[in-house]
Amino acid sequence: MIASASPSSSQPQATPPSTTHIPIVIPAQPSVTSTPPAMANRYTPLHLPANPVVMPQDYQCKITPFDGSGTYTTQQHTKKMINNFEIYEVDADDVRMRIFVHSLTGDVRTWFRALPANSINDLQALYQTFLNI
Repeated sequence: MIASASPSSSQPQATPPSTTHIPIVIPAQPSVTSTPPAMANRYTPLHLPANPVVMPQDYQCKITPFDGSGTYTTQQHTKKMINNFEIYEVDADDVRMRIFVHSLTGDVRTWFRALPANSINDLQALYQTFLNI
C-alpha cells in the first residue's frame, strides 16, 4: 500500500490572495464648457457652439475691413468674404461667422453689437442680417 503524503507543518503553506483593495483612479473627462466670456461678449448676437473651432493663424491680414463708408457695399463685402473663405479653405461655419464679425469696424461694428443676443443662429442668417442694414 502506498501511503499518501500529507502536508507537514514544516512545509510553507500557500497564502491566499490578498484582499487588500487598491483604489483605481479614473481621470476625469474634460467637461464641455460654454463659450468663453470674452468671446461671448464680442460675438453676443451670434449663437456659437459650446466648443468653437480654433481660428486660423494670420486671418486678420487676409480680411478686408468694412465700416459702411464709401462706395463699397454690403453685397460686395459679403461676396469678397465668401470668396476669401473658399480661397483660404475656411470650412467651419462658426469660424466663418467670427471672421466675418472681425471684418466689421466703426459704426457697422457698433450696429452688430447692438443686435439681440443669440439672434443669429447660422452663417446664412448672418449674411442676411448684414445685407439688410
